[in-house]
Amino acid sequence: MTRILMSASEIKDELQKRINQIQEVIEDGKTVKVHGIQQLAQLDENGCNWSSVVHFSNSQGYESDISRIVAEVQAVANIRT
Repeated sequence: MTRILMSASEIKDELQKRINQIQEVIEDGKTVKVHGIQQLAQLDENGCNWSSVVHFSNSQGYESDISRIVAEVQAVANIRT
């Protein structure tokens, strides 16, 4: 599958948008912040060129939903080099 190419900032923004649409985050009146995307030196086993280890603030209690969203975005987007 061909991945769309985005800047690291665009990927960060996409993650933040999707995470902040989680119903529980909305109901709790919180905003989760995404802090940086780390580009990998080579593609991982799934063909992604950025790390799933992303730093967040205000993410406590939403970890499983966030992990799912990171995996979804990793499946479709790579950092444009």
